[in-house]
Amino acid sequence: MQIPQNSMPNEDHEPTDRQEQCLSLLKQGRDTGAPWGRVTPNYVVDQTGMRRQYASRALGRLETAGWVKKVAKGLYEFKSDPREGGDA
Repeated sequence: MQIPQNSMPNEDHEPTDRQEQCLSLLKQGRDTGAPWGRVTPNYVVDQTGMRRQYASRALGRLETAGWVKKVAKGLYEFKSDPREGGDA
């Protein structure tokens, strides 16, 4: 059974330090024209040294908050960061 995804991000969500690390990786490259906006838990682990279960949990909680979207098994895509005042 698939859980319905939030259409609107939770503006009251306060990301943890681990979630902030994931968001930072998701946003990398967007100001340079390089491909950006997608990560896997394994990529987060490789880039941060975070344990895989923590990376998966952080991305999952960002998905629950509506800030990222799970587009395939283990692949997450940036949706928006309400603190920035709009979508990417």
